[in-house]
Amino acid sequence: MKKRNLSSYIFAYKELLTKGDVQIAYAELVKYIQKLKTVFSNEFSDVYSVGNVFQGYMDYTYFYLTG
Repeated sequence: MKKRNLSSYIFAYKELLTKGDVQIAYAELVKYIQKLKTVFSNEFSDVYSVGNVFQGYMDYTYFYLTG
């Protein structure tokens, strides 16, 4: 794969953002993580303490478990 310069990568990223697919995908992934957190809270509350869902930019989303 031929390496391009940073400007071309930023341009491609901005183009993807204007289409809206990236934002929709991220929103759906966050919903999935929130549902997963709910399952852990409901099913494993006797074993784990389940933390809130934390959202970063579009690079990470998580919740924590402590036992």
